[in-house]
Amino acid sequence: MDAEYTFKIKNTLDRFNLNYIPEAHNYLKIDDEYFDFTKHNSEYSQFKNKLLVEKEIEYNEIITEKIVFHKNFLKKWISDENIPYSLEEIWQIREQCIKDLQKNNEVEIQNSSSVCFVNSPDVRDDYKP
Repeated sequence: MDAEYTFKIKNTLDRFNLNYIPEAHNYLKIDDEYFDFTKHNSEYSQFKNKLLVEKEIEYNEIITEKIVFHKNFLKKWISDENIPYSLEEIWQIREQCIKDLQKNNEVEIQNSSSVCFVNSPDVRDDYKP
């Protein structure tokens, strides 16, 4: 994760004097085609040159195997790059970056009109026809 690809985390990275934090990013690869569903307009070309390593995992490994791999990668990165934070601190900074991304999205959603979702069961009664 860096501020170039995900600008919403710039303040957090700046606060901790980091240019980026390696993130275990999920995307789908079918044959030679890549699909990324992170954002509505996400494309593999936006992050392919930022990949440090590509590891194939199965869908049932996303929770356990991905986290173990990610934390081991971060341990090595912290050591190799002389990052002045522990794994636990980096993980918390990473979590803050994710909160930054979610918080900003919530604001955008709150400012949208629920009239657009008139057929949704979650629409308040006053918006139903």
